[in-house]
Amino acid sequence: MRIIGLFLVVSALIYSCSDLKKGDQLEKIDAMLKTVDSSEVVLIENQIDTLENLALTMRILGVDLAKLKAKDSIPLNIALKMDQYKWMGKSLPMIKKNQLDLKDAIRETRQSLALLKKDISNASGRKDKYDEYIDFEHRKVIEIRKSVTETGKLRDTLLTNFQSTHSEIVRFLKNR
Repeated sequence: MRIIGLFLVVSALIYSCSDLKKGDQLEKIDAMLKTVDSSEVVLIENQIDTLENLALTMRILGVDLAKLKAKDSIPLNIALKMDQYKWMGKSLPMIKKNQLDLKDAIRETRQSLALLKKDISNASGRKDKYDEYIDFEHRKVIEIRKSVTETGKLRDTLLTNFQSTHSEIVRFLKNR
């Protein structure tokens, strides 16, 4: 009888310790969900709404510059601006793809975190693996946040270069 009593006490102690861990695990998941949400807000704020218009404008101006280049010599400062234009033209599809990939990654990570939170709350699945799952998801969240930041910086650089380069090239073409 004493053995059964001791077993019940030990079982209750182990169960209560897992409940303490459960709270910490749920807090970590909530923090990750907040990070994912804030990353999504930053991504939405950094979207180039006129991406297609920007690409079209660059293509049209690129055609005009190519015609001019075939006929006439171009000053060095304009040639350098043309190189920046080429870089921007190549960067636009990459930024758009990054933004779409990040949207998908955010959605998938949010779903994974919600499922993991549900499993932990209901004490279902492999409890001994919860910490590993949380660490795995944490690495994904860090990578998403890093990618959102890098995409935002690339976007800012592109827009800054476009604003300065485009106006100079247009002025050059008008004065020809």
